[in-house]
Amino acid sequence: MTSIEGGLSIGWNTLTSLSGLEDGFIGGDFEIRSNDNLTSLTGLDNVTFIGGFAFIDNNIALNSLSGLQKLTSIEGDLYIGNNHLLTSLRGWTM
Repeated sequence: MTSIEGGLSIGWNTLTSLSGLEDGFIGGDFEIRSNDNLTSLTGLDNVTFIGGFAFIDNNIALNSLSGLQKLTSIEGDLYIGNNHLLTSLRGWTM
């Protein structure tokens, strides 16, 4: 991926990794929701910009925000909730 001009929504699946989304920016909203096997956001490692809101919700195995180290700007709101194994914001450097 070089960039996504619009939004990106990944949800309601059995993904264990976000590999393949390593480069660029997301021009619209970004949503990671209800991915029962996803433990981190590794794979988003070079995303620097989200042009809309960022919504990370109800990912029951998510225990790390690793993968967001280069994210420097979110133009909209940020919501992180209902990720019960997520006990810290380690990996978030914004």
